[in-house]
Amino acid sequence: MFAKQKRHLVLVNTITFLVLFSILGVVLFQYTKSEIYREVDKNLLSMAKVVQKSSKNNKLTFQKLEPNNGVLVWSEDGELLESTSHNNYYRDIADKIKYKTLDNIEESRYDSFYFRSMAIKIDTDNSTVIVQLIRNTNSQKEFLETLNSILVVGGVLIFVISVVVAFYLASKALVPIVKAWEKQQQFVSDASHELRTPLTIIQSKLELLLKSPEKKVKEVGESIAISLSETRRLSKLVNNLLTLAKSDSNAIELDKKVFCLSKKLDEICEPYIEIAEFAEKTFIKDLEQDVYINADEDRIAQLMIILLDNALKYTSEGDIIKLSLKKKNNKIFIEVKDNGLGISKENLPYIFDRFYRGDKVRGREGGHGLGLSIAEWIVKKHGGNIQVSSEEREETKAQIVFSKN
Repeated sequence: MFAKQKRHLVLVNTITFLVLFSILGVVLFQYTKSEIYREVDKNLLSMAKVVQKSSKNNKLTFQKLEPNNGVLVWSEDGELLESTSHNNYYRDIADKIKYKTLDNIEESRYDSFYFRSMAIKIDTDNSTVIVQLIRNTNSQKEFLETLNSILVVGGVLIFVISVVVAFYLASKALVPIVKAWEKQQQFVSDASHELRTPLTIIQSKLELLLKSPEKKVKEVGESIAISLSETRRLSKLVNNLLTLAKSDSNAIELDKKVFCLSKKLDEICEPYIEIAEFAEKTFIKDLEQDVYINADEDRIAQLMIILLDNALKYTSEGDIIKLSLKKKNNKIFIEVKDNGLGISKENLPYIFDRFYRGDKVRGREGGHGLGLSIAEWIVKKHGGNIQVSSEEREETKAQIVFSKN
């Protein structure tokens, strides 16, 4: 499925690496070439200054030349007057490397030899001459050709390495995408399954009612009650799915304001205390007073309802549920603890996954495995942290930490 995307990423990464290497190679080559010829040009300019200085003393002389340096002296008419070098080589090829402009560095070539030269006009007592200062640059040219060969070979190696690295990077880049895709596919599959069950029940009950139109409401009350129950369950599931979908797209904005968290939790606890008493369970609240928080009050209420619902759902007669609220330094700690069924070590790492339900809920009604996913989102959206620890059939504890500000 992702083969096309992988090939595209490999191609893009490879081209990127090659372009970067090419730019680096060109910059390195041009910089090296500039530095090498800068020394040659510097030598020519130095020679020109010496010649010009000697002409002011009415004595035209030339500095002692290196083996690869030479001087050609021309008349204004272009006739070769003198050649100064360690051999007659420059005289023999003078016409082939003759200057074209004055006071400029020029490049010339004869056969397999390369030269850089500079021609200057010198006025003497008797006449005006053109002095052409020459330096052989074969060694520099050979070095640049070697460097160019190294860069070409390096380019081939870089191409091979780029393909390998690009393939590796493409594979790594696709990992989270593949995981996200698989997670989405699983989400859609689970959602479809969860939606199918109540819809099937509602459809079957309505078809049953349609087959017996003569029956009174009292006679079909059970079917109507089941349909309504499944409708409410379906509505809750859809709302939860919409909440998670909006959370993924960051479409939900929190309506934050400062409120008394102690008072809010106390209000939320009231119905749960009554339910616990009716179910012969013990509900304990330990709420520190005057704890204020800057948060979305409705979302915090939704968070606590999810946690308290789970605590009541997965405890039995005689079990204890405890809600505590404390503040310490700049942190607010909320803890929901019960000594009910607990969560196995195998299931604990996955409790925040959507539609995940462990062994302890498989035989129980209600629940779609979305509550803790929503709870985690609410906590993280407020910049907090939620942790759940549990020992199977001993204790389950959900602890939430919020920043006071």
